[in-house]
Amino acid sequence: MHKHSLMLAALLSSATFSAAAVALPAPAAAAQKVAPADEYFGPLAMSILGIRNAIKDTAARLDLDSSADPEAALRHLALIETSVRDWETKYPQDAWLPRTVLALQHVYARIHTEDGRQHATVAASWLMTKYAQTAEAQTMRAEFDEAMSGPTGSGSASAPSGEVADH
Repeated sequence: MHKHSLMLAALLSSATFSAAAVALPAPAAAAQKVAPADEYFGPLAMSILGIRNAIKDTAARLDLDSSADPEAALRHLALIETSVRDWETKYPQDAWLPRTVLALQHVYARIHTEDGRQHATVAASWLMTKYAQTAEAQTMRAEFDEAMSGPTGSGSASAPSGEVADH
């Protein structure tokens, strides 16, 4: 009988240990820095891939269709921006955020209206303050420097309008 009680004790002990190990959150999961591709953000319930694609699609539509309604594009981009800000609230350390904000800023800058320029400026400020130490913020600063010293030297550019990066 003694042998049987030792085996039972060993079994219970290992089961308790295994249950305890499963119950504890893994450090990586507890401090997840990257948004999962199947999580949805903002009023359009967009995934991070959906956000990226929507920004690229809007840029392509503006580039290819000279009759595209800039106000409709701004409204759509504003909803996308709300999704990005929701994503940022939940995953502030996600490395994809700076490149997404940069791409958003570039598309805003393609809308040649006062509202487009204002949104581009806000997005540039967001990038350069919230993500100041990133390569994307460095790119934005270089674009501003180039726009300000442009071929005319007028310094009248309010926001650069680079290409949407394909990341």
